[in-house]
Amino acid sequence: MKYMNRFKIFDCLRLGWKNIAGHKGRSAIIVVTISVLFAAVLGFNTLLNGVERTFANATSLSNDGKFYVATGFEPETFSCLEDINERCVLTPAPDNSEEIIQKRLERYHGKKIGTVYEKAFYWWEERPSMHGDEIEHIQHLETFYVISESVVQSLGIEYANVVDDRLPVILPVGKSLSEAQQQKFYQVGSYPATKSGQPIMSGGGFMNLILGTIRGSLGEMFLIDDGSGKIERFFDGKNDSLVSENTNNYENRSEAVKYDVAIFTDVKDVFGYYDNAWQEGREFGYDFFGRYTYHIKDVFGNTVNVASAFMSLRMITLLIVVVILVIAVCVATLTFVHVISDDAPTVALYRSMGASRLNILGIYLVYIVLLCLLAIIVCIAVTFLLVAVAALVYGSSLAETIKSYYMLSDFARVTFWGYDWISGMIIGVIILVAPLTLLLSLRIFSSKHIAKQLKED
Repeated sequence: MKYMNRFKIFDCLRLGWKNIAGHKGRSAIIVVTISVLFAAVLGFNTLLNGVERTFANATSLSNDGKFYVATGFEPETFSCLEDINERCVLTPAPDNSEEIIQKRLERYHGKKIGTVYEKAFYWWEERPSMHGDEIEHIQHLETFYVISESVVQSLGIEYANVVDDRLPVILPVGKSLSEAQQQKFYQVGSYPATKSGQPIMSGGGFMNLILGTIRGSLGEMFLIDDGSGKIERFFDGKNDSLVSENTNNYENRSEAVKYDVAIFTDVKDVFGYYDNAWQEGREFGYDFFGRYTYHIKDVFGNTVNVASAFMSLRMITLLIVVVILVIAVCVATLTFVHVISDDAPTVALYRSMGASRLNILGIYLVYIVLLCLLAIIVCIAVTFLLVAVAALVYGSSLAETIKSYYMLSDFARVTFWGYDWISGMIIGVIILVAPLTLLLSLRIFSSKHIAKQLKED
């Protein structure tokens, strides 16, 4: 009785470790289950962060360290309110939308340098269908992207205006005007871009699950608004031509929305500006719950597309962590119940010596915590092994793929190692297995349950 009144933490540690030695098989089941399950998701997250850093480095090389982002609020957002009337309304942009954009850009060291917008013309043809007397509708959509001259100058492109009505344009690297286009436009330079599609590796296996989420740059021709009025005359002429040729089958989508073009000089700032847009809504007075549409897209390159892809993959990783936590707790609890059942005589001995239920819980809590700490060590070791194998198998192939995709003159720095707050959370969740397991096993420490177990033995 006096011994248990002097029960110390050291005694919990000693008896907890003794339990591990006395139940090697069951302890190994808990350690292996937890470490393997969490090593898979920790390894994936480590790989994810490494590949993200690799693409961030590649976008920096392709853009000469400059990142151009179109940003702003849609003038109106159509949303349906979730109430008993199920009302659908058009919500205008916040009154202080310009102030919101400016403050967020300042936070992430971005600077407005111009504007960009798109102009779309839609028309359709009606002709007899090849199947009976039905009328077939052939749809046409022609879209033009217009960028201000100041943005082009930021790319280091200088040009002289021609005296005719042709419009100055810039195209993605590696592209040029066709003969037909040269009748209306003249090219003054190129902007950084990627190849079309996704950077899929030949024989990439599971790595292509990550790479397949990354979209390339816009890859469109940009008309340059030099303030001479040529752009307006061109669109007016286009409109008049379509009206005369397709009087009843033409829709003039002339209400183009202009967005600010901001320049960043650090890829981390671009990622932060995009990734934190949702959570900073309350701070800056807007939200994303169907009320406003906050436009953040690449102008040149695909930096925002990369940020978007990896943010989505992180959300999936978080869901996987929750599922694995449930599985790990279930396995640990079932195994732990068997351990306590085997230890019924020992628990009864503790009771007879005057140990309180809290003392016994302390012994077995230390036991599970020690198992979780062992699982963390094994988990980290397995993670390093998995990532090292991935780097060995896919390293050179990924470097070649990125060089080709971004049309670089040299290889980008490739890494498969990286960590973030999710990595720390995964380690923390492993520790969380201990109290959750003990909480689900409380009933087996009751005197009634111990007496029943001794009777069955």
